Amino acid sequence: MARMSGLQALVRRVARKWSGLKRKLFYPRDLHPGQITELLEHARQSGPSHLLHVIHLIETMHGHRRSAQAKQSIAADGAPLPWFTYPAIAYLNQIDLRDKTVFEFGAGQGSLYFARRAKHVVAVDNDSSWQKEIASQAPHNLQVMLRTEEKAHVQSLAETGQTWDIIVIDGRWRRRCADAALAALSHSGMIVLDNADWYPKTAQALRAADLLQIDFTGLGPVNYYQWTTSFFLRRAAQFNRLEPGHVIGGMNETRTDDSQH
Repeated sequence: MARMSGLQALVRRVARKWSGLKRKLFYPRDLHPGQITELLEHARQSGPSHLLHVIHLIETMHGHRRSAQAKQSIAADGAPLPWFTYPAIAYLNQIDLRDKTVFEFGAGQGSLYFARRAKHVVAVDNDSSWQKEIASQAPHNLQVMLRTEEKAHVQSLAETGQTWDIIVIDGRWRRRCADAALAALSHSGMIVLDNADWYPKTAQALRAADLLQIDFTGLGPVNYYQWTTSFFLRRAAQFNRLEPGHVIGGMNETRTDDSQH
C-alpha cells in the first residue's frame, strides 16, 4: 500500500505541474476551458510533434508571436505588414505593385508596407497621435493625413482629385468610406475591406457595384482569432503577378515539369 501511495503522490505532482504548464502554454485569459480541451484533444489525435510544428509555423515563422508582443502588425523579421489575415498578405505579396497607387482609410504598418512596394501611397487617420507616429516613419512616397471628423475623413479621398488602383478600407466609418472608394476607384483597380465578416452591409454594397469579392479568412498578426480580409476587384482589374516566391512553411520544392506527379 505504501508503494501505491507513493505512485499516487507522484501522479498528483505530475498533474499539478501539467496544470501549471497548461496555464503558461495556453494563456487562459485568451482561451476558455473548452478551447484548451479542444487543443489538447487535437494534440492527442495528431501527435504533439505535429501540433508543435503548427505552433512554430504560425508563432515563429509567420512572426505572430513577435507581432502579438509588440502589438504591431509586423513580420517575423520586424518588417511592417498590413493588419490583414495572413492569406490576404500572401496574396498581396505575389502582386507587382511598383506602378500602382494606394489610398488607405486607416493609417498604420500597412501604409509603410505599401510604401515599400507601391509607386505612391496616401493614408488618412482620425487619431492624431497615431498619424504622427506613422508620418514620422514615412518615406518620400507616403503621405499621411489627419482627419478627425467623419465628413472630412470620408471626403479626404475625393480631395486627392485622382483615381486609385488600390483603396483600403480599414478605419472608422467604413460604410461611407466604401461609397467614396467606389467613386475614386480606377477602372482596373480593387478595394480591400478588412474585417469584412464584421461589416456585411458594406461588403454587400461593394458587390452590388459589380465588384468581384474574394475572401481571405484566417489568422493574422497580433490577434488570437480568425477574421476575413476581402478583396473587391473591378471586372477589368489588372494586377501583374510576380514570380512565385518563398512560401512560409512550404516545402520549397520546384519541379521541372508540373504535368508530372
